[in-house]
Amino acid sequence: MLREVTICVRVGLILTLLGAASCGNLNQKFFSEDLATITTFQVAGHRAFLLVPKSQHAQDQGPWIWYAPTFIHKDTPGQVNRYIFDALLKNGIQVAGVDVGESYGGPEGTKVYSSFYQLVVEKYRLSSKPCLFAQSRGGLMLYNWAEEHADSVLCIAAIFPVTDLRTWPLSKDSPQQYDQARDAYGMKGRDEEFRKRLEEFSPVSHLSSLAQYKVPIFHIHGDSDYWVPLSNSCSLAKRYAALGGDAKVQVIKGKGHESADEFFKSCDLLEFFLSHLVHQSASAAPHCPQIDMGTCPQ
Repeated sequence: MLREVTICVRVGLILTLLGAASCGNLNQKFFSEDLATITTFQVAGHRAFLLVPKSQHAQDQGPWIWYAPTFIHKDTPGQVNRYIFDALLKNGIQVAGVDVGESYGGPEGTKVYSSFYQLVVEKYRLSSKPCLFAQSRGGLMLYNWAEEHADSVLCIAAIFPVTDLRTWPLSKDSPQQYDQARDAYGMKGRDEEFRKRLEEFSPVSHLSSLAQYKVPIFHIHGDSDYWVPLSNSCSLAKRYAALGGDAKVQVIKGKGHESADEFFKSCDLLEFFLSHLVHQSASAAPHCPQIDMGTCPQ
């Protein structure tokens, strides 16, 4: 059941439409108030948000970015995302996301994603082909949905995304998250079977539909990332290329899983989005960090 419960017409102003809960703990530092209004709503009991540029009137098939992960109780998205979100809003691009919890790309979270997509396309008249923006474990969430709905994806960009469950979460480093991931795939109490099926459940193993629809992919990943190794991006790009797909990986030397400008104020990332969503080059950005780039291992 899809039910809109709250609209925040502007930051700090909450209109409760059905006597339901307010916007709650949604961190509103991830965009500039003067650039957008924020609407919050529920999809199958999960909280979601939509940023609409103030300079842009509602339009059919409005371009938008789908961001993941959204963890409202953890203030995600957060202030680190503000640079890219503001730049998108200035170019008339809407931004949306839904909190499905720690889904790890499992079937229940993917099902909610489909309900979310249907709602924003039909009710809010957004484009039927968004660009997906994955960050860290948002890679599992968005890629697993995208591979089932490749005809509904315009492009995919990601910052150090998880695409291989064999690399994260590891039982030795993140036992609680590992157990959550196992349970999200319906494998509770079946550890040995889950371990055997990690590759099968991982986005890196099923990319053919995205390649068939020629969905362009762009990743930024650090070569010193301990938690989500660079192989998550490089292996995906290699396999995607073998299928005839277009995937580029920008490797940042000396950077790990961190809130660095090279990731979150990337002019190349912004240019990738704008080239697909508004078909124009990005305007001069106030800060384009110098990037020490490497390449994927051969």
